[in-house]
Amino acid sequence: MYRARMSEEALGRVKVTQFQASVIPIDDYVVQEKLRPSFIKIDAESAEFDILMGMEQTLNSCRPTVSVEVGDMDIEGVIPCRDLVQYLVNKGYRAYEFDGDAIVEHQLRERYEYDNILFLPRN
Repeated sequence: MYRARMSEEALGRVKVTQFQASVIPIDDYVVQEKLRPSFIKIDAESAEFDILMGMEQTLNSCRPTVSVEVGDMDIEGVIPCRDLVQYLVNKGYRAYEFDGDAIVEHQLRERYEYDNILFLPRN
């Protein structure tokens, strides 16, 4: 996998901008917009579990397929990805991953490197 790296010189030219953004839990948005999502992709730089907590009703009622970016970064206050995966399994989802040749059933790990896990509802 290719990842671009910034030189220190280029990094010094980056201007930091602060802004405020409105947020709404997925459960509230789904009700407000009268949606029934069939697929949800979560890539939120270590806030994935918080997003899952805000979509519990959607998980229960709509049973969407969910793709979640994982990767343990050892950030204070962020749960380990193992717990995130286990949460969705406990909600009645099966976890799958791409192994380079095929999509295979995911085996729970103690620690996760960067990856995406696909969760399909058991129904």
